Amino acid sequence: MGNLIFNYLIVNLRTGGMVSVVRDWLVKNSRLTPQIHSVLRRQFNIARYEPPYLESMKPKFPAYEAVTVQIKGYDFPLLENFQKFAHSIAEYLDMTVELCWAHPAAHYEIHTFKPRSSVVEETYKLLVYERNIKLVNVISFKLSLLIELLQSGMPEGTTLKVFLYSLEHENEKYVPDHDLIAKMKELDELGGPIIDENDNPFYQTPK
Repeated sequence: MGNLIFNYLIVNLRTGGMVSVVRDWLVKNSRLTPQIHSVLRRQFNIARYEPPYLESMKPKFPAYEAVTVQIKGYDFPLLENFQKFAHSIAEYLDMTVELCWAHPAAHYEIHTFKPRSSVVEETYKLLVYERNIKLVNVISFKLSLLIELLQSGMPEGTTLKVFLYSLEHENEKYVPDHDLIAKMKELDELGGPIIDENDNPFYQTPK
């Protein structure tokens, strides 16, 4: 009986041009049961109510969650000064600098050969240093301005790369302990560690 009366009211309201009244009433009234609320919205084609402050909280311009500014160069003091310059420019543009870190220097060996032969004439050993700056919540137009400013002030012999932040790239800054890795590999070849029941209180007898 209740469903018949409810459907009767819906039909009368639709034919009586009261859709706008019901829509406003639904927005203001939040004490309806979920079943009645969903039926009314479906019958009158009323979208879900969203508070107006949610729209105001959205950024006016598209933004990147996290961006990495990568700088590489052969001259260590020059690269350090350029990183400080990039850091200060980012803060001047009201960007949030969350993290700065250095990667281990990459070693390169360059050979030159005598004309028309495979005999090595000269050998050069080069070190490429790397510095990274992580920016968070970066607005798109500010990022383009930052790139233009850094490109205009780049010293000779340095390279600049900007890309989305990834945890895999940050993990590369940790220098592996080759001696420890070799010892662990040797231990695995010998059958793994031996755990004594008396020495380890958390030891569990294998089933």
